[in-house]
This record gives sequence, structure tokens and C-alpha cells, in this order.
Amino acid sequence: MDNKKFKKTIQELLKKYYVPRDKKVSNGKEKIITTYNSLTKHNYSLNENDTSWGWVPKSIFNADLNSETIGLFGLLVMDAGITPFSGAKRVIINLSAKDLSNSLGVNHQNLYTRLEKMLQELSDNGFLIENGKYTIINTETLSEAQNNGGYIKLYTYAMNEILKKSHGLIALKRIATYMALKSEIYEGKNDKKHIIFKKYQIKYANPRVKQSETVFKRNLDWFIKNGILAWNLVITMNQYHNKQYYVAEKIHGYDLAMDIASELNENKLLRVVE
Repeated sequence: MDNKKFKKTIQELLKKYYVPRDKKVSNGKEKIITTYNSLTKHNYSLNENDTSWGWVPKSIFNADLNSETIGLFGLLVMDAGITPFSGAKRVIINLSAKDLSNSLGVNHQNLYTRLEKMLQELSDNGFLIENGKYTIINTETLSEAQNNGGYIKLYTYAMNEILKKSHGLIALKRIATYMALKSEIYEGKNDKKHIIFKKYQIKYANPRVKQSETVFKRNLDWFIKNGILAWNLVITMNQYHNKQYYVAEKIHGYDLAMDIASELNENKLLRVVE
């Protein structure tokens, strides 16, 4: 959908919802403007390279691995590729803790040592296999993962932003949070499409990457503050009028806005704050 058509659609949806309410509240017009501006801010310029993605099987969450090691696996998957000699397996050539440390923006022996230990843990759990100068990402195929618990998509633009704005082990923890968040999102088509992460889902997501709820919330707030993902702050239609964030990939920004506008029409939400 082009941006002009998108804005027109949002305008029409909001008109249906707010016309009856405008007569009852003194600041009805201001609320319409706030809601419209909040929903139509999702006009992201993403090029083809940014919207490329890698995938991780959800089986990674079943392994006895800490948050940083899970995040490291997400980073390795994004660095891996298929060569003429690797068959269907993704591989990394000449993998080293030092190169990983440089990717994480930290050049320190302590981090080298930690990364070497984490790489060994991934190998011990069968996720990495050393084969000469190649390190094989040892997972099921995409179709096998789809039939065995599913997989998550990690988008290039989100991973790049995390690495650009954080470093070292903190970056790995944030990648793990991103992975857990994505485990609650289904990007299928038709009725199975569910692209929004709502804050109540934290209790399902954070245990997957062995993070406390506090750490997970802090990382989610960091994603919002740093523009890693698309988001809106809404007020729910219940007796408490709770505020909560709706979060989605930037590539799904239009869908996020449309879904929120639909929930306003269905009286599932009271209003949009920002």
C-alpha cells in the first residue's frame, strides 16, 4: 500500500470510530489528530537489503543456554550463508572469537574468552559443527523447522540497529530479547497472520531466553526508545484503562496501524496515546 492510500484508509477508519464520541468530549478533535498522527508515523523507508532476513528454529529455546549464548546464535545465523560446497547447510568461514568481538564493537581479551566458551556450548549442544575452515550451522531445514515447533525471522535492519546502538554482551542480550519477542509473532498469511507483540506476552517470551521480566521489559523499552521496531502506546478498553505498547517489525508498520484502527472500531481499545 502506498503512503497516500494508507493515510486515507486510516483517516476513514478513524472517522467511523470518533464521530459519535466527538460530540461527547471537549477535546475530541485533538484526540483524532493525535491518533491519526500516531498511526500514520509508520512510513519507514526500508531498502531491499534491509528487509532481508535470516531464520532460527525455535528449538534453540529448548537448549540449556543462557541469554547471551542464544543471542550469539542469532548473530551467527545472520552471518552464515550457503556455499556451493555446503549443500543445504548454512556455514561461516573462518569463524573466530576475535572477529565476533569486533562485530560486537569490543576489542578485549575477556570478551574473546567468553565468546570462545559460548561457541563451545553451542557446539556441545549440536548447533555448531566444525569442519576445517567451515563452521556449520547445524539445524533442521526451514521446512523441517516449520513442522517441528516453528522458526523465527530475524530482519537485517533490526539486527543492524541493535549492533549499531549497543555492544558486547549487552548487544547479545538484546538480540536474545528480539528473538524471544519474535517467537510470539507469526508472519503467516490470511487468518494466521499475527504481527503484533503486546506487553502482556512478556510472561511467555522472557523465560525462553532465560531473562527476568525486568530485563526483558528494559530491553523492550530500549527497542522502543531507539526506534528498532514500530510501536504505538494505546489505552485498553477495560475498567482500569491500562496503557500498553503494541510492537511490530517496521516492515509491518502499516499493518500495525491498520490493526489498531480496527481495534478502535471494535471497542477493544479506548484510544491511542502516541
